Amino acid sequence: MVTTLTIQDLKRQLNIEPEFAGDDALLQRLLNTAVQAISRYMPTGTTATTVTTSGTTVTTTMYDLEQVIILLAAHYYQNRNMVSFGSGQEIPYTFQFLLNHFIDYPIS
Repeated sequence: MVTTLTIQDLKRQLNIEPEFAGDDALLQRLLNTAVQAISRYMPTGTTATTVTTSGTTVTTTMYDLEQVIILLAAHYYQNRNMVSFGSGQEIPYTFQFLLNHFIDYPIS
């Protein structure tokens, strides 16, 4: 199965009007960056489905990886500065929670 995430998917996550095109190039770049970051985080050998965004492909196994891509791209959009002015705490049950079950930790 091939699932294609689009800028419109990211706009829905961010509550951006579909007609607003002023940030489309930025949104596409952030979506591609999220896919690349997740593909580097995932262990090699993870197989099943393929998620593609504008020529960038990462092999996945579950729909929750699509959600992680959207969450990460939305996070990049909403937090564009190097310094956080908020609490700086990780939101529970998001990025790492959704991805960690794909990692096969070796037992010594």
